[in-house]
Order: sequence, then structure tokens, then C-alpha cells
Amino acid sequence: MAKNLRKFKASFVGLIILASIFVMIASSFPVSAAAIERGTIIVIEQKGNTNLTLFPGNPVIFDFDVTYSLTPFLGGSGILYIPPTTVHLDVTGDEEDWIAATPDRSTLQMKPDEPQRVTLTVSVTPEAPYIRKHEIKITATADAGRINWAPSTSDIIVTVTPEFLYYLDADKEVDVAVIGPGETYSFPILLDNDASYGVKYHFEVEDMPKDWVISQPDSKTVSPKSEARVLLKVISPYDFGYHDQQVGFNVKVYAAPQPSAAGFEEEYVDTLSFTVRNRGFSLAFTGAGVFVFLFVIIAVIVVIMFFLRYKPQIGKPSEEKKTSEKKKTLEKKKK
Repeated sequence: MAKNLRKFKASFVGLIILASIFVMIASSFPVSAAAIERGTIIVIEQKGNTNLTLFPGNPVIFDFDVTYSLTPFLGGSGILYIPPTTVHLDVTGDEEDWIAATPDRSTLQMKPDEPQRVTLTVSVTPEAPYIRKHEIKITATADAGRINWAPSTSDIIVTVTPEFLYYLDADKEVDVAVIGPGETYSFPILLDNDASYGVKYHFEVEDMPKDWVISQPDSKTVSPKSEARVLLKVISPYDFGYHDQQVGFNVKVYAAPQPSAAGFEEEYVDTLSFTVRNRGFSLAFTGAGVFVFLFVIIAVIVVIMFFLRYKPQIGKPSEEKKTSEKKKTLEKKKK
């Protein structure tokens, strides 16, 4: 009886020890229901910029690395076997008709700690809102696996901004002109707006040549799906004298949607280069030409005065010559 009692006590103590060990092992797992806190880990990381601007007809590609692993036991021990799993990819944020987001794969067969690369292609149509940033989320979900680990998820968000300058264009119909001094020439600039909203164009002249007058066009609003024309006026220098000068300058073109939206600034469209030659003689007495004209007049007066002063002596013998000739005549008579 006593022997059986000792065996029972020993068995009871052993049971308590086993129960304690079980509790210690179980306590190494956090009690939260979240996947990452129940042992499994799925991580999705983007490679590259998370914010991009899109043009219609020009898709952008985002790259992601997906990794599957398991939270180790016993404070960092990684001795347990982690089975392969299936990872499902889900994309949200492309429900609108004007945007499409397509991953190259929707299902991954993954082994632990072996990353796999996934690409997401995003495109927009001309109907995309031109000032609204749009978020796209890609979610990776790992299945429970054969040893009944709880499924885990991870997601990442990328931001795309549709570019409003879809089909805007500014072009020069003429880029070289030859004019005379003081003449005005107007370079026509063609504005094309093939977008589905109005656009207001703005112009800035760069590299303004000295002594030339260049009047940049006023801002111009162009209706959707239409064209317009503006004139860039150039006046050449016209000071007195002969001119033969060739100059070049640039006109920067900017645009903004109309009606304007709060917080939306003008966007650069293009830079147009022009060349104009000023050639010919001018009689205009302005600016430096006045001094040139006065100099010419003074020079002419000096020449005339000089000519008038010495004109009587031209073609006539001098007094000394006359005296000498008289002496020679008298000497001849004496002989």
C-alpha cells in the first residue's frame, strides 16, 4: 500500500512537471489572434518609389518582394520545420473605370524565407481625375499550412496621381523671320487641347535680346477638344543707320486646368525657340541714332567749311609764286 502510494506521488509529481513544461512552451506564443502574433509571418515590401504620376497610354510598374516565414519558438530558436504555403495576392483601389491595376501573378507557391518578386502594372484613361491622388492596396495572404498555423496577411499601399497634361501641346507655325528696322512681326503659336476639360495657357519670354521689343501673348483659355492661336509680337531696333543683326529667344509655355482647382499649380508644357533677323537702313532719329546723325552732320559741315576756305587757292598761283615770276621777268628785261 505504501509502495503504491509512493508510485502515485511520483506519477503525480511527474505529471505536474510535464504540465509546467507545456505551459512554458505554450506561453512562448503571444495570445493575440492576429496572424503575425500566432507564429506565421508574411511580408510584402516595395522596391522603388511608392508615388508615381501616370499618363494615359503610359502604364507604370511597381515591384514587390513577398516573403513567408514563421515566428521561432522559445525566445529565438528556429529549430522547427516550416512547411511551404500558398500566398494569395489581392488588389483593391482599381474599382473605377478610369484605372486598372493588374499583378503579374495572383497566387504564389512559397517556401520559407525565399522571397519572390511580383510586379503590379497600373494604367489610367483620359477620364482620370487630374488633381486627385489615388491609393492602390495590394494584400498578400498566406494559407494556414499543413501544420495548422493560422493564416497571416500583409499589405502595402502605393499612390498614383493622374497627370492632367494628357494631350496638351503648344507649337510654333513659323520659327525664323527677317524684318527691317522698326518693323513688327507676329509669330503665330498654335495651342492644342485634346483633354476633356478646359485649359488656360500662360507664356513667359526668356533671353530677351537688348533693344528689341517682344510682347508675350496674353494668357489664353482653350476649350476641351479644340485649338486656338495666339500671336507673339516682335519689334526690331530702328535707330539711325544700317542694321544687320540676328537674335534668338525662347518662350516657355505653361498650362493649368480651367476652371482652376484649389492647390493646383501651373504645369510646364514646352519651350519654343524663335530666330529673327533685322536687316536694312533706318533714318529714324531715336536713341543712339540721334548721336550718329549729329556726328554725320558735324562731319559734313567741317568738310564743307574746309573746302570753302581753301577753294579760292585751288587752281590759282600763290603770292610767293607770283613774286618769283615777276622777278624773273624783270631780270630778263634788264638783259
